[in-house]
Amino acid sequence: MLPFYWYLLKVILCSGILLGYYWLFLRNKLFHRYNRFYLLMAIGLSMLLPLIKINFWQQDSQTNGAIRVLQAVSDGDAYMNTVVLSSQKNNWNLQTLYPLLYWLVSLVFVLLLLRTLYIIRKLLKQYPAKKIEEINFINTDDDSTPFSFFKFIFWNNSIDVDSTTGRQIFKHEVAHIQEKHSYDKLFLNICLIFFWCNPFFWIYRKELNMIHEFIADKKAVEDNDTAAFAAMILQSAYPRHRFELTNNFFYSPIKRRLHMLTKIDNPRISYFVRLMVLPLGIIVFAAFTFKAKTNNSIYHGKKITVVIDAGHGGDDAGAKSPDGTLEKDLNLAIAKKVKELNENKDINIILTRETDILLTPQQRVEFAKSKNADLFISFHVDGEPLSQKPMQSGMVFYVSKNQYANSNQSKILASAIYNEFNNNYGLKINGGITQRQYGIWVIQANTCPAVLIETGFITNRQDAAYLNSHAAKETIAKNVLAGIEKYASSLTKENNLQKNITITDTVPSATIYNVKYTDSAYFANADFKNKALVIIDSKEIGNVGYKYVETSNEKYNTVTIYKPAEAKKRYGIKGKYGAIKITQRESTIISGESMTFDDKTKNVIVTGDNIKLNGDFSDYLIFVEGKRVTAEDLNKIAPNSIRSINVTKSEDQADNSDINGKKSIIYISLKSKKEDSNNKFSNVSANDVQVKSVVVEERKDVPQDLHSLKQPALNEITIEGRQITDKQITVNNKLAVIEERKQQQQLTSKTVQDKKLTEQEIALLNQKKLQLQQEIESKDDNKIFIKTETTPEFIGGQQGWLDFLKKNLKAYIPVNNGAKAGKYTVLVKFIIHTDGSISDIKCVNDPGFGTCEEVKRIIALSSMKWTPAIQNGRKVNAYHRQPVTFVVEE
Repeated sequence: MLPFYWYLLKVILCSGILLGYYWLFLRNKLFHRYNRFYLLMAIGLSMLLPLIKINFWQQDSQTNGAIRVLQAVSDGDAYMNTVVLSSQKNNWNLQTLYPLLYWLVSLVFVLLLLRTLYIIRKLLKQYPAKKIEEINFINTDDDSTPFSFFKFIFWNNSIDVDSTTGRQIFKHEVAHIQEKHSYDKLFLNICLIFFWCNPFFWIYRKELNMIHEFIADKKAVEDNDTAAFAAMILQSAYPRHRFELTNNFFYSPIKRRLHMLTKIDNPRISYFVRLMVLPLGIIVFAAFTFKAKTNNSIYHGKKITVVIDAGHGGDDAGAKSPDGTLEKDLNLAIAKKVKELNENKDINIILTRETDILLTPQQRVEFAKSKNADLFISFHVDGEPLSQKPMQSGMVFYVSKNQYANSNQSKILASAIYNEFNNNYGLKINGGITQRQYGIWVIQANTCPAVLIETGFITNRQDAAYLNSHAAKETIAKNVLAGIEKYASSLTKENNLQKNITITDTVPSATIYNVKYTDSAYFANADFKNKALVIIDSKEIGNVGYKYVETSNEKYNTVTIYKPAEAKKRYGIKGKYGAIKITQRESTIISGESMTFDDKTKNVIVTGDNIKLNGDFSDYLIFVEGKRVTAEDLNKIAPNSIRSINVTKSEDQADNSDINGKKSIIYISLKSKKEDSNNKFSNVSANDVQVKSVVVEERKDVPQDLHSLKQPALNEITIEGRQITDKQITVNNKLAVIEERKQQQQLTSKTVQDKKLTEQEIALLNQKKLQLQQEIESKDDNKIFIKTETTPEFIGGQQGWLDFLKKNLKAYIPVNNGAKAGKYTVLVKFIIHTDGSISDIKCVNDPGFGTCEEVKRIIALSSMKWTPAIQNGRKVNAYHRQPVTFVVEE
């Protein structure tokens, strides 16, 4: 109702201004027809002008904050759309009473209008009508007559129509019919049904009724016998009833009617006051229709070229919706809308195609390169086979994988666009930003930052209906353009800042990790820049904000950012705006391609090629392949020989007698010589252990028919003079390796490369294969993923989740616990298992008033109602986060 209230207020203001002009310059003037149409026009404009919006742009001088870079992979923590559930402290209050009261009064006016029409209809049926030219004359003995209504004159028997008075009254009513005054009355009474609260409309009705009488009086005077007509008005008896829809002869203040009959007009003055309506109209029109709108263009630098690619085209139609809409047409419409809505002269939008033509992915990339594109954005619409019941919905953002040069900048560009869609799109966003395992040519072959956007699922009827709407295309275009501008305007500053920032919210505090896949820092808002707590080498500087770091001439080795929630845990109330922990002395830094954090064991595992260790590790307990080494020995290890590093806090290893006050324990696993040369085997070490481990990995060099072999391949390698047998078995098209460690003399009579095994040996190995498969499946089932290719989803999608919450969640919980009016958002984290069950439910934040406990209860209730995450084509256990917002209203 609030927008309607604002509209009512604007109608009242506009009608008051226009009535003020009438009252000062037009009222009681002799140009009655002009006044009549002015009042009708004023009423219409008062209702229409507040609905018209004409935007004019003005430049905004403010610059936009830095872009928050999102995770560059789709993970299990991706939010579904935030669910907002409202509750009120009282069932009845003024806010609920106002609309009821308003429409109740409107209903009363509707009933009065219907009652008047019913009485008129009753008179028509009760008394016969006589046709006089175009007029229907009805002679009655009703006290409310005489009056006219459209082409009907309802006469009173007590008045002789042939007398002088009767003829003037008749002529007066005929004038009402000829001037069509009944239309004015009906229009104004309908307006009052909806705008009865506008006091100026009641004055309009009164003045319009008077003008009707002035016009009819003037026509009723014969031979300018004004005195006789005035005497007739004074001598006539007033009826006892009057209807607002009819033109009663005996209605009106007699004094004003007599005054208008005798008034002399001044042509010059009347012309001048009528002419003054023109500037008034312009002023009112501008005041109520023109809206000053800030130009949101925030990029005003070097001109950049953005190539917008409409996927598919020509013979390649792409996916198809149930109603026959083709993906290629939707993609082209969206791309054209982006170009149409671009108003920034510093951004040049170029389309790969503007008609229905077919381009290969290679041609699209070459086109972008030929235009020296600074950015590349490709539009697609996802789809599922129509033979299945389409269930998937929502949009996805894709960027190239990490090995491509444009990957990092593509992630930043995708993050900027993602942020625009996150709270302004009609469909959900599936996950964060995704890197597809098999790659996408148009984004990975481009040299500039490139993003592919799947705007929805065309095979989903709801998605298709939304994407076909004008509003959806405009929203997509505006969001993309806004993301481009924010990326372009913040790029230089953002890149410089990102190089100096490492996130440590979820890793042991003793070591700072420079890892590519972690979230960016919380540095986008003004409070953080001006009020965040700054700590330099364990010494608190104070709440001076990140501005202190930027303007200081000091050199820092590391800068660690803590978001407010984590900062408050570490530093109390001083950390409510976030914290910045800085070191100037040399720090210990471990860097690698990716990081895995085990939430249960609190261990951090860094993997990937060229793992590097820099700094002073004298305060750490270090083990290499199970053997304790010194910090000096650690520096002698070549980075490319390290397979992985496992770090755990020392307090979590109380049973280790060698800790002696060390900060953390570092376990380093090295690559084998064989693995180091051709990367063929995993987890091969020189320890004399009977069976070391079982490893499952993707193997691109494995023949497609390897899984069908009746016996496993046997290979021999030698490490430090000892012979090692690695038995390779393919399970589910993946290579499994059983690593056996035995002394050389025990192997001489046992196995030789390429030797054919006996039936007994084959049976034994097949038994091991079965055991291995069970071990592999058990291992995958027990693993909990943070990031997955396909995120978990509630059965029934977003609408099903909303329906479930509305049915089961107790939205009144914060009200019952004394919460004040406001919003209370709970972010809950939990594990969704492969069977759809739920465990390990935790509130990431707790706004209090019982909201956390209620959300945990409802999440537990939703167990077995989720479709699990998918990784490498298999169902896996995965973490999921879900925000729920309670709104308490007064």
